[in-house]
Amino acid sequence: MKELMTVGSFLNFGIESAKRNFLKFFGMIIFAIVAFIIIVFVGYSINESFGGILTLVFSILISFGFLKNTINLTKGEPISFKAFFSANPVTLLHFFVAMIILFIVISIGMILLIIPGIILSYMLILTPYLIIDKNMGAIEAITESMKLTKGYKMDIFVGHFIVFLLINIASMLIVTLPFTIPMALFVQIYPYLVLTGQLENAKAKMDGGSDAVQAG
Repeated sequence: MKELMTVGSFLNFGIESAKRNFLKFFGMIIFAIVAFIIIVFVGYSINESFGGILTLVFSILISFGFLKNTINLTKGEPISFKAFFSANPVTLLHFFVAMIILFIVISIGMILLIIPGIILSYMLILTPYLIIDKNMGAIEAITESMKLTKGYKMDIFVGHFIVFLLINIASMLIVTLPFTIPMALFVQIYPYLVLTGQLENAKAKMDGGSDAVQAG
């Protein structure tokens, strides 16, 4: 597993995934934006307080559905627009609770001279993916992320840092934003596939052309 966590493998996976899934990725973005605007408009048309609550709830749904479909894309599995609205309420609650815990823990780490915050962020980086992809509880996912990233935090940090640096440099030289947005997100998810042993199967599925889109 260790040999896969190189800057080259991060870069290659990000580029190949973005090339394969470019249109589907931006289809998801357009769908999510339009759906969000409609829901928020309807909510605030009814009542301001109701609109605020609806905006929060739908933001969580959109984030969950978007990550779920992006994980599916990296694994060569079909995406579904239904994923934006049909998440298990218990799983959503775990996702929300985990994000709050991660925000608090990492923020405290950042206050403690930044480096502890960076270490904590990479220690917990797999948490949302484990909840979404493996249906784990918040604490279970946090614990599993700490276990899986043990000994790999520096590999992940270096891979992310170098690739994101290259993306920023490329963006200054040419108009690459439409391509680098999905690439950056796929690079983020790459360690999850490696450390959960799903990378080879994902590559096989993508090479086999399994890239369907489900309407619901």
